[in-house]
Amino acid sequence: MDFQESTKFMKEMEQKQKRKKMLILGIIFCIVLIAFLAAVIFYLKYQDSITFKMFINNKKVVTSKTFVDYNEKTKDYYVNLEELSKALGYSFQQGSIALTEGENLYSITSNYEKVDINLDSDEYSKYVYEDDASRAKRAEYESLTYGTDLIIRTPANTKEIFKLNKPLKKINGTVYINYLDIEDLLSISYNWENPYRLYLYGVRGLYSLYTKTVTKAGYNSLSGDYENMRAMVDGFLVVEKDTKYGVIDNSGSVLIEAKYDRILYSQNSKEFFAYANNRVALIDKTGKQLIAPSLYQDISILDQNLDQEHRLYQVKKDGKLGVVTRDGKELVHPLFDVIGLDSTNELYSSLKDTIILYDKIIPLKQGNGWGYYNISTDELTSEFNLASFGCNISNQKTSANQKSVVLIPKDVGIKGIVLMYQSGLYGIYDCNADRLIIPFSYNKVYSDTDNKTGITSYYLELNGDRTELRQFLEENGLITENGEEENEENDTSEESSFTEEMNNLSTKGKLTETSNEDEQYFEENQDTNSDEPNEEQPEENANENGEENPEEENTNEELNNEENSDADQSEAY
Repeated sequence: MDFQESTKFMKEMEQKQKRKKMLILGIIFCIVLIAFLAAVIFYLKYQDSITFKMFINNKKVVTSKTFVDYNEKTKDYYVNLEELSKALGYSFQQGSIALTEGENLYSITSNYEKVDINLDSDEYSKYVYEDDASRAKRAEYESLTYGTDLIIRTPANTKEIFKLNKPLKKINGTVYINYLDIEDLLSISYNWENPYRLYLYGVRGLYSLYTKTVTKAGYNSLSGDYENMRAMVDGFLVVEKDTKYGVIDNSGSVLIEAKYDRILYSQNSKEFFAYANNRVALIDKTGKQLIAPSLYQDISILDQNLDQEHRLYQVKKDGKLGVVTRDGKELVHPLFDVIGLDSTNELYSSLKDTIILYDKIIPLKQGNGWGYYNISTDELTSEFNLASFGCNISNQKTSANQKSVVLIPKDVGIKGIVLMYQSGLYGIYDCNADRLIIPFSYNKVYSDTDNKTGITSYYLELNGDRTELRQFLEENGLITENGEEENEENDTSEESSFTEEMNNLSTKGKLTETSNEDEQYFEENQDTNSDEPNEEQPEENANENGEENPEEENTNEELNNEENSDADQSEAY
């Protein structure tokens, strides 16, 4: 190999080495680039995975940075209630539905429901509603979504009360709600297993989701009642097969056999009212029958303020009303025309609860007269000789500060209920003493607020002369609130006789058991067997009322004179 060839060879080797080196560098660069890109992609995915996102019916919805508030101390998630409501297409505004304004009052309205919220309360109210405007707005939407119009069966202005799991809170003027409460309040189902992914399903989304479940389980369709659509939020599907209705869970398991003419779900109590043969049964969320369908034409929750264990129900039989417990025991036989006070009446509109007064007295009307049932003593008035509950002085005011009264507040010294006898005279029943402590001897009972001090006092008025109620109670040893006992040394023969008569009540309201014959009614009128009726519990022991009522001193001559003239009325009641 000569010098020239050697030089050429060396140059070729150098070029090969150079190309090899470039190739290696290129490979290294590519590896580094790929690693970098992988790291970037991983980083972006990681950032995305820890970035909060919300989906409504599987569609992503943009949220603000302040949408979620996480309490590190309690490990609780809260969401911006206004932002969530508007994302669902609901309106959110300050002030209640009753147009009451207040810093801590808010209302939420959808096409089907209205919600009243008070930040100072542990409960909120919902109203399923239907009017011409909402019906027109929903028509096209329902036709496209469900193929038919939904039916709302709840009577207009019916209020449902719900308890909050955790209190609402306000942060920088924004209202936040605990995630556990959004289902009932907004009628939506959620999945928040991943703290950075919130999946929400409204009634529309759930309907689409569960249609296949219903078909696969062998049913024709879901119920078209809006109240039953809300059952899907709690995992229950009210289904129809051969014009009969039943209930399955979201996995297709049967809870209530499809044998009823109609089923209606109660969202706040998580129970089902099942109708067949003009009778109704009460069934809990596990499918257990609580009240047999042979007994009553209608059943409804009497008072939503009571917890499940103590919940009472209004029943209707042959056009008359009664009261039963959750396991079907009758506290008040269905013999009455009205139960509770009319909340639309101006006199009672301010009462928080018009059905059960002071958590123990249920007003009852029979014919033209009123009486009451005492839950704590299980006693019913023997005669219905009351004209009304409360004293309405709207046409008898002598000053603008005087107010009509139904309940005497606890700070006066009693838990009092103002009663009007058929004679037109007023007395006061004390829920602590479980007896009438002020006889029917007064022309008026009212409150009056002092212009200078702003203090409200309560008064008894007789023939134009008024007595301050708190003072009267103290002088006669009748204070029962704040742990003080009545003075048993006071003595008035007329009032003693009267109060004994008041406490000599009949047992018309005693607990009674459902007969086994009634429980067989439904089975005999259906092709298929009904759910097994709930086993009856033994009758509760009667309350002990053998204690003598304390007697009062003759400290008020005017009162005693009026008592003597009214003795016949007292004894009759």
